[in-house]
Amino acid sequence: MSVEFSMTVEGLKECSQALQNLYDAVERDEVKFLKGVGLIIERDAKKKVPVDTGQLRNAIRAANPERILGGGAQVKVVANKSYAQYVETGTEPHEIRPKHKKALFWPGAEHPVKVVHHPGTKPKPFMYPALESNFKNITREVAKGVDEAVKKGIKK
Repeated sequence: MSVEFSMTVEGLKECSQALQNLYDAVERDEVKFLKGVGLIIERDAKKKVPVDTGQLRNAIRAANPERILGGGAQVKVVANKSYAQYVETGTEPHEIRPKHKKALFWPGAEHPVKVVHHPGTKPKPFMYPALESNFKNITREVAKGVDEAVKKGIKK
């Protein structure tokens, strides 16, 4: 004597299509909600950056999000000044030598010099702390964006 059990599953095609609609909706909107993430980090980095002339603060920008190879999207927040990295991470002691002339001179110096022994600078991070301190805000922004995209996908 044998025991037999059978099961029929219906609606897999419809379920698969509904999941594809959700995926498409999230993918379509991810660039939009990543823009919000970039702006959160940009605003906070501008608050945290040390200000001398204001040029570095004014150079902090969230770029438009873009799709990346292999799927997904990314947003970059950039401080577009050559010295931004040195402010963020500091510098080791180093020598400064003239590039185009024979000596260095600046207002207030007693006389021109061939080399300056710079003691280095302490880091004054602003980008990483802006990311780190806004993790909850970023997570909320992404969750909100995914939620809105899912609702759009369900309505399809």
